[in-house]
Amino acid sequence: TTDEKVAFLDGLGAGGEDAVGGGSLSTATLDALDGRYGFTATANSEIRSRWVKLLLAAGSERGGPLCVDFVTSQGRMKFVRPLYRALAQSPLAGAKELAVATFEKHHLFYHPICRKMVASDLGVDLAALADGAGTGDDAAPSWLLPAAAAGALL
Repeated sequence: TTDEKVAFLDGLGAGGEDAVGGGSLSTATLDALDGRYGFTATANSEIRSRWVKLLLAAGSERGGPLCVDFVTSQGRMKFVRPLYRALAQSPLAGAKELAVATFEKHHLFYHPICRKMVASDLGVDLAALADGAGTGDDAAPSWLLPAAAAGALL
């Protein structure tokens, strides 16, 4: 069940909502677990967030793209903030830069409180972003834009 998988991943070091994985598992171990349980392919956010944190903590190359996909496909702070933190702290080369670049590009996707908290975690100046940086057409999904602006993008 989902609860069992969540408990299992928590036991491996993924922690709860705000924990960052412990990094004690090797990428080979994570690959074996994924082969057996298919964590990478899950659509369940509770499982997916924990799995991505474990991958990031281990420095797995798959962790970065999976994290970016997750934090740009749904904006719930319960998942987004810990994942940005985990990405920024990952031993993966360029992880901090990826976290900052992803947030700057998609910051308008998030609720203002989430945006403020993640910006603080990553050391991003929201005032500078408000001046135009990272606010291209792809920064916010069309369903967040007024109908006239969304139609102009299509």
